Amino acid sequence: MDIFKKLEVIRREILIFAVLSLILFLFGFVALAILPAGVSRTVFSAVSFGAFLATLGMIRLRVSAYKHLYSQHMLKHSMETEFDDVTYDPKAGLPSEVIASTDMIMMGNCYESSEYRTGRYRGTSFEMADVCLKSHFREGRRRSDITYFQGTWMVFTFEGHFCESLQVKEKSFMNAQKPKGEHPELDRVAVGSDELARFFKVYGESAAQAERFLSPELQKAILSLNYELPGDLMFYFYRDRLHIAIHGRHAQYEPPLLGRLYREEVERVLLSE
Repeated sequence: MDIFKKLEVIRREILIFAVLSLILFLFGFVALAILPAGVSRTVFSAVSFGAFLATLGMIRLRVSAYKHLYSQHMLKHSMETEFDDVTYDPKAGLPSEVIASTDMIMMGNCYESSEYRTGRYRGTSFEMADVCLKSHFREGRRRSDITYFQGTWMVFTFEGHFCESLQVKEKSFMNAQKPKGEHPELDRVAVGSDELARFFKVYGESAAQAERFLSPELQKAILSLNYELPGDLMFYFYRDRLHIAIHGRHAQYEPPLLGRLYREEVERVLLSE
């Protein structure tokens, strides 16, 4: 069966179970409101609510199957049209050490990562994943969370080393920090165009080197990403790697449940992404 036909069958099953669960839920309340107190009302309500919970479980299972089928086939297929050596594992993620080694953001005490993708583009290797960095706090019965980063983290690995380290951070990226520790000492430098300075802060080893590094072409590419991608951006050029963090970026690979999937539209959206 065609992949889109399979997805459509599962999508309709989800909607049917959703309607059925609503009906069962209403039946349970109607029984409590109309039937006189007694064994009949108790039994009818218990059966209705039990069936309601069962349909919720079926919805959860079918939604999981729907998303898995969509991501495994559509996302990987779309990546393979653009990149080489593609790997996609929705349950895997970037190791926390990859992000911690940059020292660019607080890690917190809770690390989550999924939607792991790797590949090669014009000889350059990359890996990326959805990442969430949080701290959980508990005071007695009270619990609170602080989110430092939630979005997409990308790592590009090049064959040669960059001539210097450079960080370009969007001003609205509040939780990002200047690398320290074993990293080169970076100071804020005033380089780039007025347009770049309006959105980003630049940290380099020296103003002269940063000015040479941030060529007009590179500035244009950074600004282009800033206009096209939702979320706060941060770039870090260090040794043979370029880290790009996009904070506040929501998952783009969730298939719609209310509307039918059309091949042309799905491929257009995924290729654009």
